[in-house]
Amino acid sequence: MKKHTFYSIGLVAFFLLLIASCSKTAVEKTEDAKVAPSADKYHFEDILVAADMDIGECELRQLCGRILFVTSQYCPHCKKALPVVEKLIDEKGFRDAYEHVGTSEEEGRDVLEGAGLQIKYVPTLIIDCKAFVGGKHADNYGEILSTFKR
Repeated sequence: MKKHTFYSIGLVAFFLLLIASCSKTAVEKTEDAKVAPSADKYHFEDILVAADMDIGECELRQLCGRILFVTSQYCPHCKKALPVVEKLIDEKGFRDAYEHVGTSEEEGRDVLEGAGLQIKYVPTLIIDCKAFVGGKHADNYGEILSTFKR
C-alpha cells in the first residue's frame, strides 16, 4: 500500500513539473505575439474584409485601378456569380484591370497576402479601394462595376 502511494505521488509531481515547464505565462505569450515596427515605409496592417467597406491605404496595397473578384471553389454563390462578373468585365472593357482571385489556390492566397487582405466571406468584389461582399450583389454587379474609374 505504501509503495503504491509513493508511486502515485511521484507520478503527480512529475506531471506538475512537466506542465509548469511547458506553459508560458500570459505576459510571455503576449510578448511573443508583439511584432516589431517595420522600417519599411510600405508596411501596412492586414485588413479583415467581412462586410462592404472602404479599404484603407489603397495605393500601398496596390489596389488602385484594379478589380479583384475573390471566390472559392467550394462556394456555390461564387460559381453562380463568376460567369456573370466575367461577362460584365468583358462587356465594359475592363479585362486589363480584372483579376479573378481563387482562395482555394496558392496563387490567389498570395495575391491577397500581398495586398494585406484577409477575406472572410466569398464572393467578394474589390474595385479600387471598395469591397462588396457576398452573393447578394449578383444582380447588382453591373451597377457596382460602373463605379470603376480608370
